[in-house]
This record gives sequence, C-alpha cells and structure tokens, in this order.
Amino acid sequence: MKASQLKIKGQRVLIQVDETETVTPGGLIIPTSLNKKEQLGVSTGVVLAIGSTAWSDQGSVIEVKEGTRTVIYKEAVPWCVVGDRVLYDRYSGGRIPDEKEEGGFVPGLVIINDKHVIAVIEEN
Repeated sequence: MKASQLKIKGQRVLIQVDETETVTPGGLIIPTSLNKKEQLGVSTGVVLAIGSTAWSDQGSVIEVKEGTRTVIYKEAVPWCVVGDRVLYDRYSGGRIPDEKEEGGFVPGLVIINDKHVIAVIEEN
C-alpha cells in the first residue's frame, strides 16, 4: 500500500517517519539499545496528508446570521501543512497494515491524531 492510496479522514495526520541512523559516519554500527533517538519519547517525520477536520477543536468560531437564526461555524486552522517536518509523540497513532505481507506493516508510515503533533521543525 502506498501513501497515495490513503485518504486521511477526520482529525488524523499521515506521517513519513524519519529513519533512525544505525551506522555512524565512521562506519560503526549503533545497537538499537544505544540509539538515543529510540530512547526519546518523540520522533520526527514529514507530513504527507492531513484529515479535513484536523485541529478543528482549536479553530476559530464564526457566527453568521441566516435569516432569523444565527449559525455558528467552526473553522479548522491547521498549524502545519503537507510537506512540513514535524516532531510528534513516538508511541501515538497506528501503523498501516501491508497487504503484501501477512501480519506486516508498511515501513515508514504512521497515522496519528492531530493532537500528537508537538511542533513544526523549521529548516534553516
């Protein structure tokens, strides 16, 4: 399954997870137990898709008069966009099942709830 085949719904965000480095620039292999990124409770990745109601609970409220009644709309205001590099809670969300491998998962993709995106990483 490819990311392009997924239509993200609701308050979800599809992220391409950054790979953790397993080899130092000098060629030494880093054991998983010593990898500092693996020990952190956060991960980094790139946003591939955002659900239509993501961050709607943090949006702005708009009151519109329609005849004799007032209709209240809540606009979602996403604070990251597709292509942004983000920091998110490592153990949040779910992996995507791989239809080619029974019991396997698509490597490098995760779907998380919008509230688990901690920050946008600005590139210099």
